[in-house]
Amino acid sequence: EGRSVARFDRRTELGNSSLGNRSILRSPLGPLRRGQVSFVLAPNYYHALVPVDAFLTLFEDEGVAPENLLASPMPVTPRPRLLEQCPDLLGPRGRVKVQTLTVESNPRLFKVLREFELWTGVPCLAVAPFRLPDEPLVSTPTHALRTFRLLGADFAAFGSFLARGPVAEERDPTPKIPTAARLVV
Repeated sequence: EGRSVARFDRRTELGNSSLGNRSILRSPLGPLRRGQVSFVLAPNYYHALVPVDAFLTLFEDEGVAPENLLASPMPVTPRPRLLEQCPDLLGPRGRVKVQTLTVESNPRLFKVLREFELWTGVPCLAVAPFRLPDEPLVSTPTHALRTFRLLGADFAAFGSFLARGPVAEERDPTPKIPTAARLVV
């Protein structure tokens, strides 16, 4: 639907990219240039997040071990199916930055990814670091709330709670969920 979820969960991660606990999650299907967040984060800000076991169904076998992509995304050549379904993930030289995930590396995010796959048939999410351009990754709940509001994300998942942003309320004034609802994860 082009909606975005700002995810702030558990401990902060170290490294040059977000590893899941501080992420902006979107559907990779169709254009990433929809919604309020797209004015702040360009499509090339996102990378693909896929389960290790689905890596070779979406990407060419270039000798890259999917397990080596757990900590940091790397550009890989997509298969035609992924190109067709998720054109905005395509980066320079016809490659997609991809990061893999296992149930052991991040159980809660893995569950979200598998649920998305059940709904859409695509084992992939578009993921961006939960931060504003030229700012560090969010590190506190207050910083996360500020960044969530400035990004204009549709929803924010803070641990097991889901908050609806003002842009999401304008788009759909009849709430299907309360402003803050407890997630069952």
